[in-house]
Amino acid sequence: MKVSLNEIQAMARKATFGSGLAFGLAEEAGLAVRLLSRSGLPAVEGLAGALEIYQRDNIAYPPEQRAEGGDWFWTATDGTGMFCPLIVGPSLADSIAAADETMPRRIMVRDVVSPMLLPGFLAPSGFSLRVTWNDGTALLSGGRIRQYRSPAEAGPPNDNPTTVNIEFIEHGAQHTDDDIAAHWDSAPEQGVEVDTEAWLRLEAIAANILVPDNEISRTQGAGAGLVDTD
Repeated sequence: MKVSLNEIQAMARKATFGSGLAFGLAEEAGLAVRLLSRSGLPAVEGLAGALEIYQRDNIAYPPEQRAEGGDWFWTATDGTGMFCPLIVGPSLADSIAAADETMPRRIMVRDVVSPMLLPGFLAPSGFSLRVTWNDGTALLSGGRIRQYRSPAEAGPPNDNPTTVNIEFIEHGAQHTDDDIAAHWDSAPEQGVEVDTEAWLRLEAIAANILVPDNEISRTQGAGAGLVDTD
């Protein structure tokens, strides 16, 4: 099915909020999924998987950061948990933006599920970054995803936690992949093809934010009230 970028952003925001995550994180997720989708990447499928894993395992552990030899290492505070990209993504973006002269050479984040979503949070920083995980690589510069390689990019999101490496590179990618460039130019007017089944999964999660249609909800302020004259 084909949907607009605005529809993708709105659905990502509602589904993330419906999963139980804070509204600020939902706003960030909407922007990240929009950027990934505009780049031609399967972000709707990735988000649906990440939210289902989050709801199932409640992976919301705060990060523990340590510096070593110019590198940063992020691990879950309990030593056994997994990172949800919808939580660690905004945290990484904030840390990168605030680093300034203390910028690390590399950030290593252990135990991330659905890592393909992370470039969507990191690209807007404007820094030139290389993001790698098990079978994937993304090159970011100028606020965009320039190159993306992942043999599993069209498959289901990774349910197994993996280590993500984020490297600061001196010279950003000079070339944007043809497919990414074509999607980037056409998506604002033509929309984006998304997986229908994944879209329906997001709709189901987003439905959690809806108020039940019953007499109790109406007497408590939902809708037009018991007498529909206002």
